[in-house]
Amino acid sequence: MDYILNLHGVGMRYVDYELDRSYVQEIDAFRQENHLSWETLFFDFNYQNPFQLLEKSGFQDLEKVQFAYVINAENRLQIKHKKTTIARITTDQLLQQNTLFPMYRVQIANEKAPLTEEKVCFRILQQEVGQLAKFSFSAEKFHWELLSFTLQPFNHSFYITDIYFQNEKLISQLSDTVVQGNAVLLV
Repeated sequence: MDYILNLHGVGMRYVDYELDRSYVQEIDAFRQENHLSWETLFFDFNYQNPFQLLEKSGFQDLEKVQFAYVINAENRLQIKHKKTTIARITTDQLLQQNTLFPMYRVQIANEKAPLTEEKVCFRILQQEVGQLAKFSFSAEKFHWELLSFTLQPFNHSFYITDIYFQNEKLISQLSDTVVQGNAVLLV
């Protein structure tokens, strides 16, 4: 039977962009001289700056962009067969904080290795809300054991970064979101 996994709520698209520290110092001098924020340097297409950081970062290249779905009590994960909802949980249930036996297969990914002194890493992100992803898979009968989730710690929260069905990574087929904001963070 064919099943659909929907993620609804708040998530983000992001790219980690590494630059040489000396180049970042040059950019920062320009930024301070012109009284600009990092977000303006990356996202303001009307402002003429010589660095073209967003274009060079790969943020507009969908193959380089990563997706992450916030783990909280408002975001929902829903399993459907045709139009019938089979299961529904909030994403914070994946953390399994109040369970004696694990109900969901979850792996916590390690944070990225620290950069060398010569490099600086920016996380360019766009926060979105709505239907974050729609995945499809086929199984005789749905069981939670068929799915596994990779969680990534970031900024004092956890995010779902990957979902697997029988050890094969699911690829989102659809999203229907509204952008809530952009940010540039030093990682």
